[in-house]
Amino acid sequence: MTKAPEININYKVQYFVFQSFGWGALTVLIAIFNIKEYGMSLPFVLFLLSVLCSNLLLSHFYRSWVNKKRWILKPIGELLLRILASSIILGGLYSFAISCSILILDINSSITIRIEHIVFGTIVYFIWSILYFGYLLFYKARRVEFKN
Repeated sequence: MTKAPEININYKVQYFVFQSFGWGALTVLIAIFNIKEYGMSLPFVLFLLSVLCSNLLLSHFYRSWVNKKRWILKPIGELLLRILASSIILGGLYSFAISCSILILDINSSITIRIEHIVFGTIVYFIWSILYFGYLLFYKARRVEFKN
Protein backbone atom coordinates (compact mmCIF):
# COMPACT_ATOMS: atom_id res chain seq x y z
CA MET A 1 0.00 0.00 0.00
CA THR A 2 1.46 3.36 -0.98
CA LYS A 3 1.19 6.46 1.14
CA ALA A 4 -0.72 9.43 -0.23
CA PRO A 5 1.61 12.19 -1.45
CA GLU A 6 2.10 15.16 0.84
CA ILE A 7 0.38 18.26 -0.50
CA ASN A 8 2.19 21.47 0.33
CA ILE A 9 -0.05 24.51 0.51
CA ASN A 10 1.05 27.97 1.50
CA TYR A 11 -1.82 28.80 3.86
CA LYS A 12 -0.80 32.43 4.34
CA VAL A 13 -1.02 33.07 0.62
CA GLN A 14 -4.28 31.14 0.43
CA TYR A 15 -5.71 33.17 3.33
CA PHE A 16 -4.83 36.49 1.68
CA VAL A 17 -6.21 35.36 -1.69
CA PHE A 18 -9.52 34.34 -0.06
CA GLN A 19 -9.62 37.57 1.95
CA SER A 20 -8.95 39.74 -1.09
CA PHE A 21 -11.47 37.88 -3.24
CA GLY A 22 -14.20 37.81 -0.56
CA TRP A 23 -13.96 41.43 0.56
CA GLY A 24 -13.40 42.53 -3.04
CA ALA A 25 -16.63 40.78 -4.07
CA LEU A 26 -18.53 42.47 -1.23
CA THR A 27 -17.11 45.84 -2.25
CA VAL A 28 -18.17 45.25 -5.86
CA LEU A 29 -21.70 44.41 -4.65
CA ILE A 30 -21.79 47.61 -2.59
CA ALA A 31 -20.63 49.50 -5.70
CA ILE A 32 -23.30 47.91 -7.88
CA PHE A 33 -26.10 48.77 -5.46
CA ASN A 34 -24.92 52.35 -4.91
CA ILE A 35 -23.41 53.47 -8.22
CA LYS A 36 -26.71 54.86 -9.51
CA GLU A 37 -26.89 57.23 -6.55
CA TYR A 38 -23.24 58.31 -6.46
CA GLY A 39 -21.92 57.72 -9.97
CA MET A 40 -18.34 56.65 -10.59
CA SER A 41 -16.80 59.70 -8.97
CA LEU A 42 -13.47 59.92 -7.19
CA PRO A 43 -15.15 60.27 -3.76
CA PHE A 44 -17.21 57.12 -4.46
CA VAL A 45 -14.10 55.14 -5.49
CA LEU A 46 -12.32 56.37 -2.34
CA PHE A 47 -15.37 55.33 -0.28
CA LEU A 48 -15.22 51.84 -1.81
CA LEU A 49 -11.47 51.57 -1.16
CA SER A 50 -12.07 52.67 2.42
CA VAL A 51 -14.75 49.99 2.86
CA LEU A 52 -12.46 47.35 1.33
CA CYS A 53 -9.47 48.29 3.49
CA SER A 54 -11.47 48.56 6.71
CA ASN A 55 -12.99 45.10 6.17
CA LEU A 56 -9.62 43.57 5.33
CA LEU A 57 -8.11 45.05 8.49
CA LEU A 58 -11.08 44.26 10.73
CA SER A 59 -11.27 40.62 9.66
CA HIS A 60 -7.49 40.22 9.87
CA PHE A 61 -7.38 41.52 13.45
CA TYR A 62 -10.38 39.33 14.30
CA ARG A 63 -8.59 36.28 12.85
CA SER A 64 -5.47 37.13 14.84
CA TRP A 65 -7.51 37.38 18.06
CA VAL A 66 -9.32 34.11 17.34
CA ASN A 67 -6.05 32.28 16.66
CA LYS A 68 -4.36 33.76 19.73
CA LYS A 69 -7.26 32.62 21.94
CA ARG A 70 -7.34 29.21 20.17
CA TRP A 71 -11.08 29.26 19.51
CA ILE A 72 -10.76 26.31 17.15
CA LEU A 73 -10.20 24.06 20.18
CA LYS A 74 -13.49 25.07 21.82
CA PRO A 75 -16.58 22.82 21.71
CA ILE A 76 -18.92 23.64 18.81
CA GLY A 77 -21.64 25.18 21.02
CA GLU A 78 -19.18 27.51 22.74
CA LEU A 79 -17.57 28.33 19.41
CA LEU A 80 -20.94 29.29 17.89
CA LEU A 81 -21.74 31.56 20.85
CA ARG A 82 -18.36 33.25 20.47
CA ILE A 83 -18.92 33.65 16.74
CA LEU A 84 -22.35 35.19 17.31
CA ALA A 85 -21.09 37.61 19.98
CA SER A 86 -18.05 38.63 17.95
CA SER A 87 -20.20 39.05 14.82
CA ILE A 88 -22.39 41.55 16.66
CA ILE A 89 -19.34 43.48 17.88
CA LEU A 90 -17.80 43.39 14.40
CA GLY A 91 -21.15 44.53 12.96
CA GLY A 92 -20.93 47.61 15.18
CA LEU A 93 -17.34 48.24 14.10
CA TYR A 94 -18.39 47.73 10.47
CA SER A 95 -21.13 50.34 10.93
CA PHE A 96 -18.60 52.77 12.40
CA ALA A 97 -16.21 52.14 9.48
CA ILE A 98 -19.02 52.70 6.95
CA SER A 99 -20.03 55.90 8.74
CA CYS A 100 -16.45 57.17 8.65
CA SER A 101 -16.20 56.19 4.99
CA ILE A 102 -19.38 58.14 4.21
CA LEU A 103 -17.52 61.27 5.29
CA ILE A 104 -15.51 60.82 2.09
CA LEU A 105 -18.70 61.09 0.04
CA ASP A 106 -20.31 63.88 2.02
CA ILE A 107 -17.97 66.15 3.95
CA ASN A 108 -20.95 67.84 5.62
CA SER A 109 -22.22 64.57 7.12
CA SER A 110 -21.45 63.39 10.62
CA ILE A 111 -20.52 59.99 11.99
CA THR A 112 -23.83 58.23 12.46
CA ILE A 113 -24.10 54.61 13.51
CA ARG A 114 -27.06 53.14 11.64
CA ILE A 115 -28.86 49.99 12.75
CA GLU A 116 -29.12 48.65 9.19
CA HIS A 117 -25.33 48.86 8.85
CA ILE A 118 -24.90 47.02 12.16
CA VAL A 119 -27.30 44.28 11.07
CA PHE A 120 -25.67 43.98 7.64
CA GLY A 121 -22.17 43.94 9.16
CA THR A 122 -23.24 41.34 11.75
CA ILE A 123 -24.59 39.07 9.01
CA VAL A 124 -21.48 39.55 6.86
CA TYR A 125 -19.09 38.79 9.72
CA PHE A 126 -21.20 35.84 10.89
CA ILE A 127 -20.96 34.35 7.40
CA TRP A 128 -17.23 35.16 7.27
CA SER A 129 -16.73 33.39 10.62
CA ILE A 130 -18.74 30.32 9.61
CA LEU A 131 -16.73 30.03 6.39
CA TYR A 132 -13.43 30.56 8.22
CA PHE A 133 -14.11 28.07 11.01
CA GLY A 134 -15.76 25.64 8.61
CA TYR A 135 -12.59 25.66 6.53
CA LEU A 136 -10.39 25.20 9.60
CA LEU A 137 -12.49 22.33 10.94
CA PHE A 138 -12.58 20.67 7.52
CA TYR A 139 -8.80 21.00 7.19
CA LYS A 140 -8.31 19.65 10.72
CA ALA A 141 -10.53 16.63 9.95
CA ARG A 142 -8.67 15.96 6.70
CA ARG A 143 -5.31 16.01 8.47
CA VAL A 144 -6.57 13.51 11.03
CA GLU A 145 -7.94 11.33 8.20
CA PHE A 146 -4.64 11.29 6.33
CA LYS A 147 -2.63 10.55 9.48
CA ASN A 148 -4.56 7.29 9.96
